[in-house]
This record gives sequence, C-alpha cells and structure tokens, in this order.
Amino acid sequence: MNIHHISTPNLLAEHELSLALEQIEVNQQQLEKWAFHAPVNYQHKYELVEAEKARLLGQHLIAMEYYDRAIRGANDSGYIQEEALAYEKAAEFYLSLERYEIAALYMTKAHYGYLRWGAKAKVKQLELNYPKLITKSAISNQIDTKSLSISSSSSTTTNQLDLITVIKSSQTLSEEIILDNLLQKLMEIVIENAGAEVGYLILEREGSLFVEAKKTIDKSELLFKRTSINNTQEYLPISLIRYVEKTREDIVINNANSENRFITDPYIINNQVKSILCTPIIHQGKLLAILYLENSLIVGAFTADRLQILKLLSSQVAISLENAQLYANLEQKLLSELKN
Repeated sequence: MNIHHISTPNLLAEHELSLALEQIEVNQQQLEKWAFHAPVNYQHKYELVEAEKARLLGQHLIAMEYYDRAIRGANDSGYIQEEALAYEKAAEFYLSLERYEIAALYMTKAHYGYLRWGAKAKVKQLELNYPKLITKSAISNQIDTKSLSISSSSSTTTNQLDLITVIKSSQTLSEEIILDNLLQKLMEIVIENAGAEVGYLILEREGSLFVEAKKTIDKSELLFKRTSINNTQEYLPISLIRYVEKTREDIVINNANSENRFITDPYIINNQVKSILCTPIIHQGKLLAILYLENSLIVGAFTADRLQILKLLSSQVAISLENAQLYANLEQKLLSELKN
C-alpha cells in the first residue's frame, strides 16, 4: 500500500484550508476596520464570519458565542435578512453537532426572519431542505406571509401573536450570559406569559435538585434561594416535583384541591392551590431544570396554549442556562487561577 497516495489528498485539503483561512483573515481585517467606523452596518457581519471561521476550526464554544453576537447585532441594527442568515448558519452548525432541538429552534427563527423580509424563494428553500426541523418546531404551519397583519380575533391571529411572543422572548434570553440576569429575565417572561401568581426555577446540580429562583407576580424583584429541594416542603409539592424529575412528563392540574394524583402531598393539603403547571427543561437527553408555576385564584389557569408557549421556549431556555453555567464555571476557574 502506497502511503504517499493516501496522505496526498489530506495534505492538499490542509493546504487549501490554510489558503482559505489566510484570505478570510485578510478580509476580516478590512471588515474589522469598517466595523470600527460603522458598527451598526458591519459589526454583526464581522461576527458572523468569525462564527463560521470558529465552526470550520472546530472551536464550538467560540462559534456559539459569535453566532449569538451576530444575531443580536443584526437584530439591534434592523438587518432582518442578515439576522435570518445568522440564525440559518447557527442552525446548520447545531445540526452538525446533532443538537436537533436547538437546530429546530434556530431554523424556525431563520424561516420567520426570511418570511418577514419577504424572501419567498428562500422560505421555500428552507422548507424543502429542512422539513423535519421546521415541522418539529410546530410553528411553520401557524404563519403565512401576512403574519404581521394582526387584525382578527381568530385562533390564527392568536397563534401569530404567540409566535411573535416566543421569538421575542427567545431573543431576550439569548442575550444573557450572566446567570443571575438570565434568571431574572426568564422568570419575568414565564410569569407574564403563563398566567402564574408564583413561579420557581429548580436546577439540577450534580444529581440533586435545588430551588434557584422564585418570582411572584406582585413583586418586581427576584428572590434567589439555592435551597435543596428536600428543604422546601413548606412552599412546594415535593412529590409532584420528584415525579416530574423521574418521568420528565409535563404536569398540568386545574384544581389541586380536588382532582389530582398528588392530593395527599402535605403542601397541597395545607394550601389552597388551584392551578399548577410543572414542566421539565431537557437538553440533549439531560434534565437541566424544572419549572414550577401555580395560581391560587383561578381554576384551570394553565391552558394547553400556555404550556405550548413554554415548551417552545424551553429549547432557548436550555441553551441559555447551559451557556450561563459554562460562563460561570469559567469565571470561577479564572478567579481561582488568579488567586494562586
């Protein structure tokens, strides 16, 4: 077997890649200068190229950061088409990593962006090339090219409003990498859109559950707890949360005092809770968190539509939580190294 004939194609590929990267670097230097003088027009373009370059080099965390920067910059500057392009490229990146739920979320946003821009041919191309991603998101069938003209009280209009809510909320969450800030925005969005009086975010940490944050509808501030779930019997139905942890099922209860399998839970017995919604947040098959919401005033407060909104948001919540925790871990590591 001739080793030379085996290695030559690889050497050629490496040489071509090296030449391509050199040209990209030259182009990026020019684009960086333009971005310095006109950041609104060029900064997000520079960041999208950086994302693609990191993707090519296998620098996954760097790519994730630059994709989100490019998306945010294009959105802030009003470049709808380039925001859609950044979402599309990010979706392809996550698809290459077999992170299908995240890819579906980003591809849906790309689809919606191109739709808003009026790029009908591009919309059809995405639907043709990625039917499973866009169908999986359960959104594409809810919108058409008139999705921004909200003039009817029909269920179609409600779906359009829900879609806009999901996309705007996802964008807000994607902008946060500091965990405390992320939790604040997350709980505000959840309380507002789910119709809850109070909500708890419970995070999984090293095999155990901890209450990380609490938000009530009548208080603007967020209460940070970080309390073991084992010490929360006074304000949470532990049996219900343990059930969701084990089964990873959504639980929606219309009247907790009379009609549910957890009616013997001490918390439910001692409190006049009516509506309960408890949903797991799962990423790559791993339980990241559990969201618990309740309403003591209204029977049946948590409808199927509201649960669907939360489920559509859950992919972005998972991404943002993972990124924020990675950032916090990296920050802690750097601080430890500086002390030493």
